Amino acid sequence: SLKEEKHSFSNNTEHKELNFFNLQYEKGIDWYRHHFRQTEGCLQGEISPWYMDHEQCAERIQKCCPDVKLMVMLRDPLERAFSHLLHDCQNAFGGIADLTVE
Repeated sequence: SLKEEKHSFSNNTEHKELNFFNLQYEKGIDWYRHHFRQTEGCLQGEISPWYMDHEQCAERIQKCCPDVKLMVMLRDPLERAFSHLLHDCQNAFGGIADLTVE
């Protein structure tokens, strides 16, 4: 079990959010696996927060990776919403400071 074993974790993907199981699934499992480097003795994974919102993700994950161990991290909903707002502002306007009115 993972509790008994010591592992390093590596998110060895070029992009943080692959969104394979919700948005990129039609590209096939080989496309997904191509994003991970083979690292001996190192747990690998990805970070895709939208998997919990997509009704087909759980079934697709189980089909493609039946022995997978999942880790889910939940955030305070208000902190997450504010963080998302700041992220969107950064992407759309170059930062929250640019939105202030003098």
